[in-house]
Amino acid sequence: MDKFSGSRRRTWQSRLPSWPFLAAGALVVAGAAWWASGAIEAEAFGDGTDSGSLTIWITSIGALVLTSLLMAAAVGGLVNAVILQPANRRHGLAYAAGLAGLALLAGAPRTVARTIEADRAGYAVRLVEALTNSRNKQTWAYQAVHRELAFATGRSSFTPRGLDRDEGFEDARQRLQLARDLVKAAPGKLAAADAAARDVLAGNVIDRYARDAVLERFDIGAQDKAPLLTRYWEIQSRLLDLLDAHLNMLESNRGAWKPMGGMFMFSSRGVFSQFEARRLEALKLMDEGYDIERQLFAIDARTNEGIDGVIEDEADGALIRRERRSPQRREPLDRSVRTS
Repeated sequence: MDKFSGSRRRTWQSRLPSWPFLAAGALVVAGAAWWASGAIEAEAFGDGTDSGSLTIWITSIGALVLTSLLMAAAVGGLVNAVILQPANRRHGLAYAAGLAGLALLAGAPRTVARTIEADRAGYAVRLVEALTNSRNKQTWAYQAVHRELAFATGRSSFTPRGLDRDEGFEDARQRLQLARDLVKAAPGKLAAADAAARDVLAGNVIDRYARDAVLERFDIGAQDKAPLLTRYWEIQSRLLDLLDAHLNMLESNRGAWKPMGGMFMFSSRGVFSQFEARRLEALKLMDEGYDIERQLFAIDARTNEGIDGVIEDEADGALIRRERRSPQRREPLDRSVRTS
């Protein structure tokens, strides 16, 4: 480059109108800002609280401002270096500031829409997790109680061959006492799980009216189940009483029966009659227990449906329906295990 080339270039650039370059830069910045506002994923999600919403709005607006400043600095600096400064035009800084404002305006609509959606989605996810956690507490407590009861009344201890072993009756009575303790403690354990499940819902549904509606449905379900649960555990206790009487009869009449496969073979008609009477009473009680369990499941289903409806209205219903994984109670355990 000779000593006159810079002067010639400045003269050439000074003769060009600047507005096409300024307009082109503005279009580039506006288009890039509009694209970036939709392409950049949200870095935070709301949780339904004012602090959570404030955090996500600050994060989103901060990202928009930073992106706008970077775009304005890049495009404005390029236009200033190539067109404005060589032509001795002194408004490069004002042009960059205008580009930053334009980028903010272009990116604001999609940023606002995305932030609102992220705020709602975050709250919906929180509600989904609260529903799952609440129902898990009830389901796990239900399964734990019946798993412990099934272990305590393990079938091998009460079978003919199990009772015919040395110390067979002693082992059976130890398991029977363990089962009695579990049945006695079960209502308290399940009530504690229900209280914890209710607290989870109360602590995560933010809107007062929605929270009251959820808790009202939860409490109605609990009230409907209360007498059924009382009768259910009375049945379980009565079944254990029958088992105790069964053991007493068999132990006091050792010579009147013997094991044959998995069955009792009785040599005394009187002992057999007592055995059969208790078996029929136990079957009747077990049928009543299964009917109560079906009623409990129906109440749970109705309660869950009502709570889900309130939650779907409270948040993004489509997201709730897509993401919810509501655990269901398992079917009742086999009656021969549950009742020995």
